[in-house]
Formats: sequence, C-alpha cells, structure tokens
Amino acid sequence: MSVSTLDDRDPIIIYSSDTGWRQSGTTGEHDETSTFTGDAGATAKITFSGGSSIGVFGTIIPGPPPQSAYSIDGGPAVTYIGNPPSTGLRFGQRYFQSPSLPNNDSHTLIITTLVNNATYSLDFIEIIAADSSTTGNVGTFGPSASSPASLRLLLCLVLLCHLLSTLNLLSAWVLLKEVPLLVSF
Repeated sequence: MSVSTLDDRDPIIIYSSDTGWRQSGTTGEHDETSTFTGDAGATAKITFSGGSSIGVFGTIIPGPPPQSAYSIDGGPAVTYIGNPPSTGLRFGQRYFQSPSLPNNDSHTLIITTLVNNATYSLDFIEIIAADSSTTGNVGTFGPSASSPASLRLLLCLVLLCHLLSTLNLLSAWVLLKEVPLLVSF
C-alpha cells in the first residue's frame, strides 16, 4: 500500500471560482498551507486514478462548526460536521475517508461546504493505492498467479516444501533406526 499526499495548493484540486476560497497557512499544517472558505456551496473537485481510497484533512478553528459533504463518483454524499476547539487550532483533522474503491479506475471526489460563516479549511488530501502487485479483487493478496516472477516463487515454495518433507522423512528414518539400538542396550 502506498500513500500520496496532495497539498491544498496542488493543481489537481479544482476550487469553485464563484465562491470565496482564500489561501492561508501556518506552522502545523501540511507544507504550512491551507485553503479556506466561509461560504456555503463552495466546492473543491479532485479527479484521481490508481487509488483505492481517498482521505480529506483540514484545520479546524474556533467558531461555528464547519459542515461539508463528500461525494465520490456521483454517489450519495457523506456529511461531516466539525467539532471546533474553544481556543487554538486543530491540525490534521480527518473530514472524510472514502470506502474502498476499484484501484485501477478513475474517481472524482466533490467536496461541498454546507453553511455560511463557518470556516472550512482544507489542508491536504491522501490518496491510498493498493499494492501494485495485487489484482484488485477483495481478499486477493500478493503477485498475480500468471506473472513469471510469481510462477518462479511458487515453484521455489513447492520445492522448499518438498525438501522439508524429505528432510522430515529422513530425520524420522534416522530416529527409527536409532530406536532399535537404544532398545538393544
């Protein structure tokens, strides 16, 4: 499994231009940057491929709780309501984590802010990709059975098991051979 982290300033993130997205940042945030808005209906769109899951993280500030919705590939939206601190900032707060997605497909995440006058601050996105050696099927792990490297590995494992079985038989034969000697004393 590999994780790619996209900063809020990454050009893959498309912010709606008709809403009040602004840029800021402070120590404690990823790359010391964040993009924020206090406008309902502001959107951010991320299109990605090669990921089996996506997570959205941000900074929560004191004040009204940020509320946002997350929709993957046009599916039903999942709502997040933040829990603002009374003082200070909460960095790296997970706003959303998708369920498992088909790893080799292209996906689009739409983030929509839901309320006015509550600061929604996007810090970074994590795209998690399943190991490239998996087939993408749930419950299937390791290299594809059809790859030459996999076949060599499988053959080596079979030979090793055979060798270990032979050694166990050989050691059992030696032990059995020793038993009569012990009895004859």
